[in-house]
Amino acid sequence: MTSYPQDDASLRGRAVEHEQIDDTVRRYNESAAAAGTPSIAQLLGEVVADAQALVRKEFELARAEVTGEIDKAKQGAISLGIGAGVAAVGALLLILALVHGLSALFDLPLWASYLIVGGILAVGGAIALMSGISRMKQIDPVPRETLESVRKDVETLTSSESTEVR
Repeated sequence: MTSYPQDDASLRGRAVEHEQIDDTVRRYNESAAAAGTPSIAQLLGEVVADAQALVRKEFELARAEVTGEIDKAKQGAISLGIGAGVAAVGALLLILALVHGLSALFDLPLWASYLIVGGILAVGGAIALMSGISRMKQIDPVPRETLESVRKDVETLTSSESTEVR
């Protein structure tokens, strides 16, 4: 440890300053305790506890928002899956339309009969797919409410700090 030469008067002056500061803090804490007002340490502890609670609440809000968006994604994926399944059945019937037909019932060629049935199923699948796509577009992966709340909290903290400094 490097020591710098200082005179005894300077060291005594600093020691007296420290004693005065310690004495002032002790008197404030004693008077605050007697008056029923909280001490500086208690106030700082409450500020830290409030900040911790605020952070916990922000995380809970973010978790709730993300969970809601995940539920939307699940619903959209289910619609997409159903649409894809129905469209696949339609495609299968379109292929089978080349081989089989309802020509016996309606006096149509085999390919024309199954082409009609397959076309109807394909249209139904396309409608389901479009529904799923529109649901997927509604998903917002960014927890906007949480971001806005955090922005407001930061503004509040910075404004309160600037007023305390003055």
